[in-house]
Amino acid sequence: LRSGASGPLIRGTLARQVLAWNAAAVPPKWEAEEISVLMPGAPVYDVRDFGAVGNGIADDTAAIQAAINAASAAGGGVVCIPQGTYLVTPSGSPSIALSMSGMQGVRIVGAGAITSVLKKNGTGTLLNMSGPSTDTSGNTHCKYCSIESLGLNGNTNTGTMLLTYYA
Repeated sequence: LRSGASGPLIRGTLARQVLAWNAAAVPPKWEAEEISVLMPGAPVYDVRDFGAVGNGIADDTAAIQAAINAASAAGGGVVCIPQGTYLVTPSGSPSIALSMSGMQGVRIVGAGAITSVLKKNGTGTLLNMSGPSTDTSGNTHCKYCSIESLGLNGNTNTGTMLLTYYA
């Protein structure tokens, strides 16, 4: 399977998945139970259990942040963002929609960059994975965290999509 006239060649299992997705017209969903195999024994926090809708209209900021905070409070875990478009609104000063500052061992996992999307609803930063540069202890820095299979959409708004730094 070739992704375009000059695109990369896709072989094997991935090619079969792409063909199946195209035939079905809708990519398969990843559910919390399936994601739990990525980190055996780690708790899984499905953003829908915290009130996220994922329809691209409802503001899902508080629900997603609550799931991230719950994973952090447990000492780490997988935040499951199933298929859908999740609208998140930056707020505060500095203007940030979602923050992982000071968190450890939190993995945010979507069902695919095209099918699970965080869509920014305003100017500012969509996701902050940094801590203040004035903290030399490292306690406010994001450690051992990751974002996987998740699309980020700036929605024509100015600002940063993903903020990561160590000062």
